This record gives sequence, C-alpha cells and structure tokens, in this order.
Amino acid sequence: TQVECPSCRATLTVPRKELGPGVTIGGFHIDRLLGVGGMGQVYLARQLSLDREVALKILPAQMSLRQESVQRFLNEVKLLARLEHPNIVTAFEAGEDAGVLFLAMAYVRGESLEAKLLRDGPLPEAEALHLSEKVAGALGYAWGKHQLLHRDIKPANILLDVDGEPKLVDLGLAKSLTATVSASMPGVVMGTPNYMSPEQAQGLGDLDCRSDIYSLGITLYHMVSGQVPFASSSMMEILRKQVSEKLTDPRQFNPHVSEPCVALLETMLAKDPTSRYTTWELLIADLERVRHKSPPSQQLQTVGGSMLMRLPKGPGGLIKAPIRATAITVDSVSVGKSPLPWIIGVVTAVVALVGVGLWLMTGSSQKPVPPVTPPPVPVATPVTPPPVPVATPAPAATVTAKPVVDAGQAAFLAAQDAAQTKPGDFDAALARFEQVKQTTAGTSWSEQAEREIFRLTAEKAQAVDKAIAALRADADKAGASGAFAPAMSKLENYRGAFAAETAAARAELVATLKRKEVEAERARQAAAAAKDPETEARRQATARAALASVLEKAATEVLRLDCPASRQPVATALANPDLQSVASELVAANDLLAQLAALPETVLAGFACEKDKTITVEFQKGGPKQVAVVGITAGKVKARQELAPGQYVEWDFGVAELTTREKLKRLATNQTPAGRLLRGYLSIAAGNWPAAKQEFGQMGPGLGATLTELIQQRSAAQQLAAKEIPAKQALAEMLQVIGLPETQANMAEVIGSKAYTSSQVAKTQALVA
Repeated sequence: TQVECPSCRATLTVPRKELGPGVTIGGFHIDRLLGVGGMGQVYLARQLSLDREVALKILPAQMSLRQESVQRFLNEVKLLARLEHPNIVTAFEAGEDAGVLFLAMAYVRGESLEAKLLRDGPLPEAEALHLSEKVAGALGYAWGKHQLLHRDIKPANILLDVDGEPKLVDLGLAKSLTATVSASMPGVVMGTPNYMSPEQAQGLGDLDCRSDIYSLGITLYHMVSGQVPFASSSMMEILRKQVSEKLTDPRQFNPHVSEPCVALLETMLAKDPTSRYTTWELLIADLERVRHKSPPSQQLQTVGGSMLMRLPKGPGGLIKAPIRATAITVDSVSVGKSPLPWIIGVVTAVVALVGVGLWLMTGSSQKPVPPVTPPPVPVATPVTPPPVPVATPAPAATVTAKPVVDAGQAAFLAAQDAAQTKPGDFDAALARFEQVKQTTAGTSWSEQAEREIFRLTAEKAQAVDKAIAALRADADKAGASGAFAPAMSKLENYRGAFAAETAAARAELVATLKRKEVEAERARQAAAAAKDPETEARRQATARAALASVLEKAATEVLRLDCPASRQPVATALANPDLQSVASELVAANDLLAQLAALPETVLAGFACEKDKTITVEFQKGGPKQVAVVGITAGKVKARQELAPGQYVEWDFGVAELTTREKLKRLATNQTPAGRLLRGYLSIAAGNWPAAKQEFGQMGPGLGATLTELIQQRSAAQQLAAKEIPAKQALAEMLQVIGLPETQANMAEVIGSKAYTSSQVAKTQALVA
C-alpha cells in the first residue's frame, strides 16, 4: 500500500493490514462485511468489553496519514457521541489501531432506504413524507443543539429498522460550525453529487441548514419518483446539472404524487438558498400539512427559481412527455474546489457568441417591418381546379419528399436500427454509437450519438442492477433452504449476459453463502454438542491438535527460511470447515506470514523515511558506504554517492544486496508481533538463533510460541548430538556391520538432519540408548 509518512512526507510502500472475519481492531472482533461506501467499509463486529454487536466503519487509509485529520475526526466523533435522538444512529467509540482508523456505531437490523427503493420502486407519498418528517426532526435536533450539518444526506445514509423507523447514519462528513478554523476546509466539495445542494456543489464554505434541507428535498424527490436525481456516469456532469439544470416533474414517473407535494418540493429545492425553508421547524410543519393533504404554508414565489420542470396541463390533465429513466449515481466524493463557475461561464459565453452570429447573419441588415398579411386563399388559388389528373399531387409529393441522407445520418440510423434489433446487446450498441461519435465529430450526429451512449449506459446499469438483484434473491432463497453448494456453484459458473459486470457482486454473494454455510455447520455442531458433550469435546480436541500441527509445519518452514512454503499449510487449513473453531488463530498466523512475505517492501519503507538524507548503508559486497537517498523506484533504492566535491555517482540497489544487520536496522523500531517475526527471521538468516528465540518469545501465543518451542527443541537436539557424537558414530559402524537397512535409514536421517523436530529428538535418544 502506498502511504505518506506523517513525519517526512515521503511515499512509503508498507504491507496492508488484512481486515476481515476473525480480525480484532481496537477491541472489536470483526464478524462479516456489511457494505462498502465512499467513506470506507462497514463490518458487523462484536465489542469484546461489553459483548454487544456494533457496526464498525473502517475509514479510508488516507485519513490516518495526517495527525491533524485524525484529531479532527476524533473530535467530531466526541461531539456526535453526545447526540441522543431516536432517529440518529448512536456513535459509541472511535480510535486508531495499527494505522487503521475506525468508528463503532450502533448496529441497526434492517435495510437502507436505497435498497428499498431499488427493490420496490417509488414509495407511497404518505410514507415518503412520514420518513422525511422523521429525518428532518433528527437533522433539526443536530442543528439546533450542536450546529451540526450532515452534508451527505441520501437514501444510502438512511437505514430502516425492522419496524420501518428511519435511522440517520454517516455523520462523519458533518462539521461543527463552532469548531476552530483549522477544522474547516473551505473550497472543498464533500458529499454525494446527486444529492448535494448547488452551493455545496460549487464548493462554497458558508453552508447552513438550508443546504441539508435541499439534500433532504432531493431524497424526498427520489422517494416519490423512484428516480436517481441528475443521473450521470460523470461526477463533473452531475455537479454541473446540480447548478444549471432542472429536475423532471415527479408526476412524470409517479402520477399519484399530489400537487401539494410538488409545491413542497419546489420550496425545498429552490436554486437560491434564501427562497428555501429557513428553519427545520417550518419544514416539519409543512411536511405534516402535506401529509394530511393540505397545501404547504410556504410556497416558492420567485419566477424561474424552481428546480422542477412542471408538466403542462391540457384538456385531459397533465401532459406527459416520453422520457427514459436512469439510475446512475456517483458515490460520496471529496474533491478540490469545483470548476463549475468557470465551466458555466464558458458555456454562457459560447451561447452568447452563437446568438450574436445568428443575429448578424439573419437580422442585422434588415429594418423592422410590420407583419405581412398573406392574401386570401380563395383569391390566390383557383376556386375550381381543372378536372385533369394534374390536380392530383401524389407523384410530385413522392419525388420532392424523398429525404436526403448524409453519411453521418446514415451511420447514426444504422447504429440505431442495430440497437433496436438486439435491444439487450448493450456492449455492441455502445461500440457502434461510439464509432459514430468519433467519425462524425463536430456535427450534430456526434451529439446525437453521445446522447444515445448516455441513454444506453443508463439502461445497461439498470439491467445490471436487475441481474444482481435476481442473483441475490436466488442466493437468499438457497441460503434459507440450506442448498449452499449448488447455489455457490451456480454463481461461480454464471455465464449470463452480464457475467463480467456482476463478477464482484457474485463473489460477494459466494462469500456470504460460505459464511452462512459455516454458521449453519457451527449451529449443527453446537446442537450436536448439546446432545453429546463428549463428542463435542473430542471434536474440539481434534481441531486444537490439527491447529498445533499446522503451526508446527508453518514454523518449521520459517526456520528453514522458506516463506512461500510456510504459508501453504495455513491456507489449506483455512479452507477446512472442520477447523472453524480455531479459525481466528489460523487467520492471525496467516496475517503474520503475509507480512513476512512482504519483508523486502517493509525494509524499503525504512529507506523512504530517509529521503534526501546522507546515511551509512552496509552492503554485502563493498562494505559500508555513505550515500544520499534520492528516492524509491520500482522496488529499489535510488542512491547518490559523492566521489569528490561536486562529483557524484547515482545507482539503484535492492534489499538483496544489503547485509542482514542493515535490514535489521530498518526494522529496529517495529515492536509489533509482525516486526518481531521479521527480526527473528533475519536473525536466523544471520545464524543468531538466541536472538531469534528472544524475538519469537515476545510475539505471544500461536505462531510465536510454536517458533520458540521448535528453537528450544533444536537446541536440545544439538546439545544431545554434541554429547553423543562418538556413541552415534560407533553405533552407526556397528549397525552397518549388523546390516539392518531400516535402522541404518533412521540413523542416517537423524545424523544428517539440520533442523531437529520433537520426533527426531526422541528418535536420537532411542537409537543412542
């Protein structure tokens, strides 16, 4: 993982801490992954001190690189922990463990509003208003009591518990307006583009509750229309739409949305913040009024200030236009100051220039003239046409109406026909329109092709979502019936239309089914243990014995300095369902061995901290040299050595060229179990077994204890062999005379062995006796 050193700002390559089931972070034991979002991964975990389930959010690694960011985050969590509201998820604890920044929150059993909308489509208006009223109450409490803004209100951050009660989460982006200046970052856009206010999209710093009111309005629009607002695959395109475009009337998608609800949305989504609700109390009152079929008390009065394109009314009611729904969203982002004002300015200037050009071509040389009244039709045309076939205009119309098709239009129409012929082949259609876009660049057909590409991309995204939802439903059904193996095989061998697009989701579903299978097996074993405690005790003893054997095999390979071979027995054991009761110990050993395999990268990271410094480096060939560290490139250190004043030579060297003492020097400050394992490993490479034993002895139980025991056995065997060498030699000669092949083979194995195991020690003692 590439990270930045908080001290010298150098870029370092360090082993990533492997997170997953069985790992404990800050006193929270991870059980399984719940989801991944823009602000990190969320796991279901158990707080060991209080034995309770929590939702453990692991923040992005970048947040832990700067101490000021960590401190600001911890200060915000302390403030959030004081929030007590039935519709806000409680924050329990936050901290940092081995470079991993985490936040523990109350675990809500249920689903997100986003998942419900994706599955069921638009909500009934009354239900959407009820949820909005609850969330508005929570946001009003946070703003009124602590001047807190959420800044990332969206369906994914509203959880629905088993009773359907909304719970607001992910206040990690919220900032206290009363905090110090250093806690703010003006000019930075933070949040999810589809749901942020226009002023937030432009990176303005002076935000207040009206920005959150807008975001809640966008979320309400999504609830009643079923459409993701301002959908696009481009973040900058979404931000531009937030500032300069309007939303389609929700009644276009859901005819049951009432006029009072549309009026309420217009005020919540006013472009100008001064035209929106100024307090949460006013909004909550109008949400309740509209929920009871009454018009809102505050309605938008500014002409052109509405964010909604209202449907026109005709004799039969609202006139709907054909429109294609899209479902593209961009996750939470944090980018530099938005370039939208510049983009909008350029677009405005271009439009103005085009308008001036048209005026110059068509109207600048003409004087205003009054409208010309055409002559009466009866006078201009014969009243009685001649009774000849000439009066029949059909042939002439057929000739003159024949369209003239240029090459660009022909290419576009051909791509359109092909797309309509095979409506499900999105990739082929996208490729055709992309080709049309490139070959007709600079024409209107290129723009038409780009619109088709956008439409097809949105339709493909919807189709992929449906395919994933169907796969998830099948997996849930299989999990409920216990048919785990067939379901996992079906997912792994899936060859449907979107095999590549659903690969990640299918892998997650397979992992979920495996976890459920393990849980079911545990439950079965627990039930069996309740009926037969003796059998369960034997099973546990067998698992512990197998664990000891696995650790001994792995440790033996470590002592032989064979890293790849040391990981194999642990990996095999992790896949064994009979060893689930010792899975946590296996995972811990696997993590340590993974960091051992990354020993060269860890040593290189030590040099990265010495960038632009002159240091002494010990090489296997050439001895110690005074060099200046220029940087780290392609797994090697770029060094510069001064030959004479003003004369330098530069070269690259790798970790393999260093002495063991130099490598140990780079690991001297790492006092973690992994660091001690690395130092013990290097001590063995140097032949310093006492130092290795001391390092392994401080690693704790598990792999460290096994390594320590094997070194002790090795030492005892060497001492025994040293004392009995004459006896062994005499015995070997005598056995050779006697001629017992099996005994000779055993003796040869003992005498020729370099790494003594417990069985070899016993064999030596028996043979010598």
